[in-house]
Amino acid sequence: MNPETSVINRYGNAAKNHEENLCCPVEYDTKYLKIIPDEIIEKDYGCGDPLGKIQEGDTVLDLGSGGGKVPYIVSQIVGETGKVIGVDMNDDMLNLAKKYQNQMIEKIGYDNVSFYK
Repeated sequence: MNPETSVINRYGNAAKNHEENLCCPVEYDTKYLKIIPDEIIEKDYGCGDPLGKIQEGDTVLDLGSGGGKVPYIVSQIVGETGKVIGVDMNDDMLNLAKKYQNQMIEKIGYDNVSFYK
C-alpha cells in the first residue's frame, strides 16, 4: 500500500471511530472550544499549535484540516473580516468538518470558513 492510501485509510477510519493514540493533540484555549461540537473535538488528531501569530482580519490556510477543529478555532480569532480555508485529502474528515458548518456559522455569527479537497 502506498503512503497516501495508508494515510487516507487511517484517518478515514479515525473520522468514523475515535482513535486514542493516532497523534498528539494540543490543548487549546477553552474559550474557543466551547462552541465546537464534541464529535469534532474527539476526532481531532492534529499536532502542534498553529495559532501563535494569527490576528483578526488574517486569511489562514490550514493544510490537513481534518475534522475542522483548528479552522473553527481560527475562525473565531480572525473574525468576520478574516477568512479560513481548510484543505484535507480525506473525504471522511472533510465530511465531518462540513457536517457542522451551518451550526458553526450560527454559533459564531458569520461565515468565514470553507473546506476543500
